[in-house]
Amino acid sequence: MKIAFLAWEYPPNITGGAGIVADNVVSQLSKLGHKVFVFIPKLENSFGSHNSIKNTNIKILKVPLLRFFKLRIISYAFNLNLWYLFFKVKYNGFDVVISNGYVDFLLPRLLTNKSVRIAIVHHLCIDVRRLLKPKIIDSLSNMGNEENFPTIMEKIIIKKADYFFTVSSTTKNKLKEKYNVNDIKIFVFPNGIKWRNIEDLCLHKKNKDKLNLLFVGRLEERKGLLFLINSLVNYKKKYKEKFILNLVGSGDIDRYRNNISKLDLEKEIIFRGYLSDEELNNYYQSSDIFIIPSQMEGFGLTILEAIQFGIPIIGTNRGAIPEILKDYNRGFLVDYGDCVGLADKINNIYEEIKNNSLKKPNIEYFRKKYDWHETAVKMSLTLKKMISK
Repeated sequence: MKIAFLAWEYPPNITGGAGIVADNVVSQLSKLGHKVFVFIPKLENSFGSHNSIKNTNIKILKVPLLRFFKLRIISYAFNLNLWYLFFKVKYNGFDVVISNGYVDFLLPRLLTNKSVRIAIVHHLCIDVRRLLKPKIIDSLSNMGNEENFPTIMEKIIIKKADYFFTVSSTTKNKLKEKYNVNDIKIFVFPNGIKWRNIEDLCLHKKNKDKLNLLFVGRLEERKGLLFLINSLVNYKKKYKEKFILNLVGSGDIDRYRNNISKLDLEKEIIFRGYLSDEELNNYYQSSDIFIIPSQMEGFGLTILEAIQFGIPIIGTNRGAIPEILKDYNRGFLVDYGDCVGLADKINNIYEEIKNNSLKKPNIEYFRKKYDWHETAVKMSLTLKKMISK
């Protein structure tokens, strides 16, 4: 099977979950014997690691950006048409065209009329816009943000796609609700991680004198960081416990640093920035509680990363977070915005940690359910059925 895989994020340009998904889906499908042609933008500044090195079934096709376009993603989408046509002719067509996100919104159906066209949907941009309610001036000055121009791209590509792959049942239901997509066109293929054999599963408290909390994600509004910070104000006042919150991720650090300074939490909250996989694993390994305070999540790969180390996890009752955490026996939910409730939940778990009364984490269940290889096998079988039709 010849697959054209269209993406904005792909190694070494990874800034979030979409890039990780692209890396693993492409890698696993290629290992199953499929030829995968990856169309990505030619970017100067890139970072990250990937699985595609020395894989003969993967062909990387870098699309140059047009300098006179201010929005790079529109430049990429515009130029993608020419590059797709050139390589379609060169490689005698593609059986499947998979768009990881909505980068193919300018790609006409005429160019893909002999291919099965699929959009991978992580979450809906229209939901992000409804959630953040950006002002007109902000929308104009930050057109590339997913709550702005991408909402238009989303509407266009949903009309063009033959089928949809979603990362969770939550996203599938949103797609049906918001865009009235037929159920038979949507397939759920959950994300996975590279599971490791971990000897120390954080079964016991390492330092009973100080609580180590961890947040991993982009520093942006929908990730709920202000909710978490305000909750820690409540925790500090009410329980008088010593704690550290490590914030791992890139974004608008100054905005949150100013907020932390006003709340007198500078000693307790530390920005770690973007970390390598090895560095990040060290923080998972040394943390007592992982917190995902998001207003919205289409999946939440960091949940699986934390589960791998057996860490207790507190998540909000938003998006796909409850869908994943409901099966984790060290998973706990709080209402988004309930600062007192989150502070109390942190304290309750901390008491269990100090008393060694937490349940043994059921990691093996998640290793089997959220496995990239198994996901790719099911995806491959589905693609073959689509082509046969």
